[in-house]
Amino acid sequence: VRRLRSADSLSLSAPLRLCLSACPVQGNFLLSTMSTSNGLSSSCRVEYLVTYAGALVGKGEHARAIAYYRQALQNCEIHARKLTGSGGFSLSLPFQGQQKSGGGDLEETEAAIKFEVAKCHMALNSPRAALAELETVSSRYRTLPLLLTLAKLYRVNGYERAAASTYRECLRLCPYAVEAWIALAELGLKLEELQGILSQHFSNGDQNAAKPGGGHEAASSWDLQSWISRFIKCHKLKRADEVEKSAVSLSSFIRVFPNNVHLLLELGQTHCMAGNYREAVSCFQHVRNVDNACMDKMDHYALALNATNNVVELNRLTHDLMRINNRKPETWVAASLYWDAKEDRLRALSYAEKGLRLDDTLAMLHLLKGNLCLKLNRPDSAVSSFRKAQTLEPNISAFEGLSKAYTAYRKHKEALVTAREAVRLMPTSTKALM
Repeated sequence: VRRLRSADSLSLSAPLRLCLSACPVQGNFLLSTMSTSNGLSSSCRVEYLVTYAGALVGKGEHARAIAYYRQALQNCEIHARKLTGSGGFSLSLPFQGQQKSGGGDLEETEAAIKFEVAKCHMALNSPRAALAELETVSSRYRTLPLLLTLAKLYRVNGYERAAASTYRECLRLCPYAVEAWIALAELGLKLEELQGILSQHFSNGDQNAAKPGGGHEAASSWDLQSWISRFIKCHKLKRADEVEKSAVSLSSFIRVFPNNVHLLLELGQTHCMAGNYREAVSCFQHVRNVDNACMDKMDHYALALNATNNVVELNRLTHDLMRINNRKPETWVAASLYWDAKEDRLRALSYAEKGLRLDDTLAMLHLLKGNLCLKLNRPDSAVSSFRKAQTLEPNISAFEGLSKAYTAYRKHKEALVTAREAVRLMPTSTKALM
């Protein structure tokens, strides 16, 4: 502390920064030193504030962290006014990784801080505030992680065109960003359009750049471009509710990439959509054997257990998810389905609503709430729930539920419009046509 008081411009050493990021109490002394050191440079003030805010994030105090990140941004603005037209904002923030030679860039630093603010808003279940924060970042300083988060936020908030455009920008930066390919497929881009984007990023000379080995199929048939093309097609088939074809395609991938958690989860979800719940249970059990702490798509596993009347295993899954992370929405889907299986609808609804208060971006929670509201004869609430599910994940279950809710609400015209929209988006789906 004496060293800090006597220094005019002191950047934190790596060991001290590590200590402060893990020990918020020391951070209080750091901030006190900052307030009494009038000659401390703006870059050091930003570094101190950001380091302390990071420690608060580690404690789960996201709202409090946002306040200190805001102070850091204010100091960036002060520095910009003082040094307009000159360079030299030398700063190494804990989340920026390796610093470039010649010092940091002021706008790049602001972008990194705003990204941290947005992540705090997301942790507080405020996707609109997070989106507003990231939209202020200049396109020049939007990194791949920032762009992927921005695209996800556009999608969650219902701005599908902006989401698609942002995912395209992700692929411009990194054509290997599989999450962006999946999202574009799920957003409804035509397969021909996706293949056109693919050909822009992978020339014929690059097609054989990477080949997975150790599979049962010939490596020549799994060059990089055809690999991504097949992978996109799996998700396109699933979105079009051609679940049987999607399941066959995913199975061929699993033969090449055995024990791949993502592929097994996708196959389990696809079986759920097809109504093959026993096969779905088998896939999810395989996933839990590979990774017993996996939370992704455990809501679909709970649905499959409920559909097969396996209440004992559903109860066990609920307790496991509570132990792993009781702040994930999948946990509350499992709990809600358990009480629905026990025919305690009101308690099931309360658990679904608790999950939505934690994170309202999981489509399954909205579907579950909508179905529970229908069982409780609350068609108006069911309509709003199914609409939100349809926005987040426009699958056949959302359209089917919304159509039923409109019918129960005696809005037959709206029910017919919903059914026609389902047929338009999924023209080969048997359920949509029925």
